[in-house]
Amino acid sequence: MDQQDPDAPVPGRVRIGAGANRRRLRKNRLPARQQFHVAKRIRSRTTLCFQCSGAAHYGCCDRPRRVGRPEETLFYWIVKRLIAQPLFSAWWRPWVEGESNIPETGAAILVGNHLAEGETILLPAILKRRLVFTPKAELFAMAGFKGLVFKWFLRAIKMLPLDRSGGKKSADDMAAFAGVLHDGGVLIMFPEGSRSPDGRLYKGRTGAARLALQTGAPVIPVAVSNTKMYKNRLGIPRLHRPGIRIGKPMDFSAYRGAGNDRDTLRWITDEMMNAIMELSGQTYVDVYVSAVKAGLRRGQPVAAPVLARPGLGRPVPALPRRESEAA
Repeated sequence: MDQQDPDAPVPGRVRIGAGANRRRLRKNRLPARQQFHVAKRIRSRTTLCFQCSGAAHYGCCDRPRRVGRPEETLFYWIVKRLIAQPLFSAWWRPWVEGESNIPETGAAILVGNHLAEGETILLPAILKRRLVFTPKAELFAMAGFKGLVFKWFLRAIKMLPLDRSGGKKSADDMAAFAGVLHDGGVLIMFPEGSRSPDGRLYKGRTGAARLALQTGAPVIPVAVSNTKMYKNRLGIPRLHRPGIRIGKPMDFSAYRGAGNDRDTLRWITDEMMNAIMELSGQTYVDVYVSAVKAGLRRGQPVAAPVLARPGLGRPVPALPRRESEAA
């Protein structure tokens, strides 16, 4: 077969096709100003992985990760900046200590004591970062008009329900919480699982430890005080000048290879609770608060052993071996 001469003239139909293609591209090209806004919108919806954003590494660095769209959190910031923050700052006069321990960007898990309903309003209103709470799923199933309004509000500010019954539903909820951390968000959890009936600190559950091992996000202890609401003479809810004390970040990334090892999860949870106890000055009781409340409802108080610190006498778990070392 004869080779085509490279100097031979190009057929007219080819020249016409190439020109038509160039004209079609110019016609469909977006204006420069519109291109700028499209690129800005794409950048606002993506973020690098944890290693590139300065937090714990998760996944592949060269793959951007989707974060919440601006309109998804617009209602949250309107309520916070225009209503909750100025109102509560002037009315309750809260004090905050150690807020610099919360990173300005990147994922983090805040773990705190749960004294009353006041901290669920106080923390997101006063702290600078946007916080994602994990309220119990029962709050999303309240009956009546009040329940509908409350459920709408929780969903409007993007709170994620937590099913505490266990099983697949609880696993799905935990996967949603991990997604918040993967997107560089800040999750706040109360390891006790329920409000303390007497102001003491109770045994923590291992959900926050599981998320810390799964995502590699740092754990930041938080202690709140004076969050019990009362009504003044006018019937307006009031607090006795609440306080927020924030501790140093705790890094458990060395134990990520442990998976769901029970001893490791319990030790990490006890370390979290010990940090909360040191910040709050509460007395620690080594029993779940749910068991104490169930005993009070039955009229059969549960034995509540008081310990000097959570996990007293529990040995530090060994670091998991790497795959290369195991081989």
